[in-house]
Amino acid sequence: MRLGELITQLKYEGEYLRKFITTIFVPTYILYSYYVFIGFFYVNFSEAHCNLSIIALIIYQFIISMVVVHYMLLIPKPGVSTRNLSTLPLEKSPNDFSCLNMYLSEYLKVKHVQSQILCITCGIYKPPRAHHCTKCNSCYLRMDHHCVWINNCVAFHNYKFFILFMFWLIFYAIFVSFNFFYSLIGSDTVETGMQKASYIICIAFSIVVLLAIVPLLFFHLVLLFRNETTIENIAINEYIYYNRKNLHAFQEGRYNEENALKDRQFLNPYNLGWKENFKQIFGKKWYLWFLPVETTQGDGYDFEKNITVEDDLMLL
Repeated sequence: MRLGELITQLKYEGEYLRKFITTIFVPTYILYSYYVFIGFFYVNFSEAHCNLSIIALIIYQFIISMVVVHYMLLIPKPGVSTRNLSTLPLEKSPNDFSCLNMYLSEYLKVKHVQSQILCITCGIYKPPRAHHCTKCNSCYLRMDHHCVWINNCVAFHNYKFFILFMFWLIFYAIFVSFNFFYSLIGSDTVETGMQKASYIICIAFSIVVLLAIVPLLFFHLVLLFRNETTIENIAINEYIYYNRKNLHAFQEGRYNEENALKDRQFLNPYNLGWKENFKQIFGKKWYLWFLPVETTQGDGYDFEKNITVEDDLMLL
C-alpha cells in the first residue's frame, strides 16, 4: 500500500472512530449513570433516608425519562427529508399585493414562483431555508446542522426536541453529580471502594457533558431568539465582514451582493422579534413548551417574514 493510500485509510478510520465515540457517548453516559444511581446510590440512600430517597427517585425517573424521550425523538423518521416531496408545493406569498395594480401584482407572484430553486445534489425542489447534508445525503427543511452527538441532522422536524434534549441532559448531569458528590462528601451512608469509584467516574462524565452541552445550548438559545439557523448565523456573520461566499444561504430577503448594511435584523428576513421567534419553534401554548410534543409553527416550506410589499418592490 502506497503512503498516500495509507494516509487516506488512516484518516477514514480516524473519522469513523471519532463518529463512533461521539455517537455512543451520551447513551453510554445515561446507561452507566442509571446503573450507578439505582444500583448503588438509591440502595444505600434509601436505607438511611427512606422518605427522602423516594422523592429523589421520583425526580430522577422523571428527568431521565425526559432525556431518553427527547433523545429518541431526534432519531431519523420517515417523511422529514425533502426527498418525500412528490410535487412542488404551492407557496403563498406572505404579502398582500391587493394594494398594487393587477400587472405589478401578477409580476411579483410570477417572480416568486420563478425564484424557486432545486438542490444541485438531490435534483429536487429546495424550499427556502432547506439545505443539503452531505453526511445524511438528504435535504432537510429549515436545516440547522448535522449533530455529531446524535449522528443526525437537526432541522425543522426536531429543532425543538434538540433544544429540550440539551436542557434536560444538563439538568440530569447536575442532578446526578450533586447526589453522587453528596454521597462522597457529606453522606452518612457506608460506601465501598467500587461505589466511590463509580461515583467519581459519573461525576467526570457529567463534567464533560456540561462543558460540551452548556455552551451549545446557550448558542442555540441565541439563535432561537433571533430566528436564525446555524447556517444562516454563519452566513450573516461572514456577510457583515464583507465575505460574500455564502450568498446562497438565503433565498429570501435583503441578502444580496450589493447590500452593504450590517444590521442583523435587517439582513435576516425571518427575525420577527424575540417573543415571536420563540413561538415559531415552541408554539403559542406555554404548557406545551417543555413537553415532547410537536408545537413548531408552519409547514417548513413557507416562513413568516418581516418583509413588506415595499421591500419586495425594492428587491425587484
